[in-house]
Amino acid sequence: GVEIPTHLYSVISDHFSGSYRHDVQTPSLHGFDLTEIQKNEFIFRPELQTWKGKRVVGRVALTAVIYYNRAVTWVKKKDYENALHYFLRAFMLDPEFPNLGVLLGELYVVWAQDFFSRQNFSMAIQILKTGHHMLSGENFSLESVPLRKNLAAALINQANVDMDQQNWALAESRLSESYRLGYLHDIYLQNRKALYYLWEKSLIQEG
Repeated sequence: GVEIPTHLYSVISDHFSGSYRHDVQTPSLHGFDLTEIQKNEFIFRPELQTWKGKRVVGRVALTAVIYYNRAVTWVKKKDYENALHYFLRAFMLDPEFPNLGVLLGELYVVWAQDFFSRQNFSMAIQILKTGHHMLSGENFSLESVPLRKNLAAALINQANVDMDQQNWALAESRLSESYRLGYLHDIYLQNRKALYYLWEKSLIQEG
């Protein structure tokens, strides 16, 4: 099997001649019959899709690609837990799977944004922290900028909720945590000023 980012196909070698190789477009119903190949939009066309990083995949790695494709289907259905399960299966089968760490980072971001859009910032924080912990571990050691930015945003928004509830110390803790992520510093400063102003005002009212 030969994998590229937009396609997966097979290569058959002619062992009698020792040099002839034939590309087999596995998604094609025609198989070796190439007369109608241009009518199938899923067929890889080198003039349209070129990528230097082709890699040969054996049986185990080919199975990993199948798990990856299944994960993509679950993402489209917004079933992120199943998507995560299949992405991790792909990684277990093929630790060299291209960009799988990046794909996992994107999965956690999309998953968290689903809760973010419903103003459920605490759940978004939980998901993003889980992803951040996983990707920064020894298996991946990946710095996912979108994940860190979204985590900083979720922490700032949850800090605003804490301020509305007058949980001043908790809000300060969340803002400090967002600052350490290294993103959204301008928004962090604005919210920190607001926090100290409201906190001071509350203490004055309490005498």
